Amino acid sequence: VADPFDSSPNAMMYGTGDLGTYTPDGELVYLSRIDAQVKIRGYRIETGEIEYNLSKEEAVKQAVVIARNDKNGVAKLVAYIVLDEQYKKIEDYTDLIHQWRVALRNAVPDYMVPDNFVVTLPKVEIPEQAAALVQLFEVLEADSELSSGDLKMEIMIETTQSVFNANGEVTARKIAQAAKNRCIGAHFGTYDYTASCDLIAAYQTMDSAVCDFARDVMKVAFGGSGIFLSDGATNIMPVAPHRGENLSALQVRENLETVHRAWKLAYGHIRHSLAHGFYQGWDLHPGQIPVRYAANAAFFLEQIQESTVRLRNFVEQASKATLSGDIFDDAATGQGLLNFFFRALNSGAIDPEDVENAGVTVEEVQAGSFRKIVEARR
Repeated sequence: VADPFDSSPNAMMYGTGDLGTYTPDGELVYLSRIDAQVKIRGYRIETGEIEYNLSKEEAVKQAVVIARNDKNGVAKLVAYIVLDEQYKKIEDYTDLIHQWRVALRNAVPDYMVPDNFVVTLPKVEIPEQAAALVQLFEVLEADSELSSGDLKMEIMIETTQSVFNANGEVTARKIAQAAKNRCIGAHFGTYDYTASCDLIAAYQTMDSAVCDFARDVMKVAFGGSGIFLSDGATNIMPVAPHRGENLSALQVRENLETVHRAWKLAYGHIRHSLAHGFYQGWDLHPGQIPVRYAANAAFFLEQIQESTVRLRNFVEQASKATLSGDIFDDAATGQGLLNFFFRALNSGAIDPEDVENAGVTVEEVQAGSFRKIVEARR
């Protein structure tokens, strides 16, 4: 935009991509980014540009690029790839990944080429499928600049066989074990799963008891593994049925009712997921994103005041049982309170100051061990 503070011809100002707000006293406060820009090794990177170039590759159905810290806390680019249907059954991904790297290096600077690719394994049903992918990873790592264990996978739980096998054994954990610490995430596929359970379309919903059972099994099966869990998506889109500029009053009302109904449904589904311990989920339409933010913020902010008092009292008593109002807290609930602040902070619903008001530090919350907090205060 034109620079109002510089009288030089053609003087320009450039947007930073930051989101801010003015306080009542006129102070400008930074909130967040309004784009997907990340900073890696001093370089500002637009992840959307990488995703665009990856999505042009024939085998790639969808690509998402994010910055993640490695085990040493160093930020690196990671690309998540969903393969096109015709490529899901190939036995060797080595050539494909090499092809993606070459294509990216021809399109973007080297520092924008992701360090790691995370492959999503859809409709996995038996441990042998994950084990086969691990073998391919090992071959690729041995024949490239990658270190052993660099390549990771995420799995889709989308069929009854991926929950229990024919012998009544929990397949989900067996699949994770077959992945040999390379599985970092497990996603629940609502509609494929309910279809495999022979549900008719009208009852293929996120809050179905059939889905609750599968998610509960996933929580138990992957508990303590470090694998993050992600729920499915609401398939009713907040899209107005009538388009154009000269709409009648009836059409405008129908548009509003349609969008609001879809938002309400998605809000309920997201709250349902959060209450069952699934803190991540999928959205299928940009119009669903505001609802996810609203549902997530409401879920945590509704509980922040009470949880703050309970955790602060408990920490001050150094693990002695306490009474907050009519709620009796002991060591068994201390970890649950800590989990609340960890999830709320991680989601962006609360700020570090909210954590400190509860009598703990951000570092203690991120460490995730209530026992260690108590021991440090004795």
